Amino acid sequence: MRDGLIIALLALCPIRLRNLAELRIGQQIRRIGDVWWIILKAAETKTGRHDERPVPEILAAHIDRWLEHWRTLFCNPDEAFWPSTKGGSLAYTYVGHIITQTTLRELGVAVNPHLFRDCAVYTVATEAGDRMGIASGLLQHTDERTVGKYYNKGATIGAVRRYQQILDLLMSD
Repeated sequence: MRDGLIIALLALCPIRLRNLAELRIGQQIRRIGDVWWIILKAAETKTGRHDERPVPEILAAHIDRWLEHWRTLFCNPDEAFWPSTKGGSLAYTYVGHIITQTTLRELGVAVNPHLFRDCAVYTVATEAGDRMGIASGLLQHTDERTVGKYYNKGATIGAVRRYQQILDLLMSD
């Protein structure tokens, strides 16, 4: 349960591995009304910028079940969102290992934590390439050139899609 939730949360909220590993209940991850939020103070981020994002609703029931049942089975979890079997938080490196090993076991391909961030940028590039600022904001990049290579891929895919639409229109006449 824990390993799957780690991967689902990273896939939908592509924060840096250190921030993911250091989530603490009531601090970096908290429920506000009916919505779970990830709230990172500027001092907690690589860029030194505050990062606040809602967790997609699809994960709410899984987070609730994790906290109400599965997490309670761990010895001395304190406020750690990802507790260790020895008590306290999972180590940063171990969270990365869990992600890579679980994706290898379940998907047949080892997906490292940073690749989730690359996938997020690529998704923006292919679905909204003309608005690459979304990716910079999503990943907390301070230099938009960081996502530039994905912009070029997204622009190419967008051009091919538009060209295909033109061809479809011509073929239907």
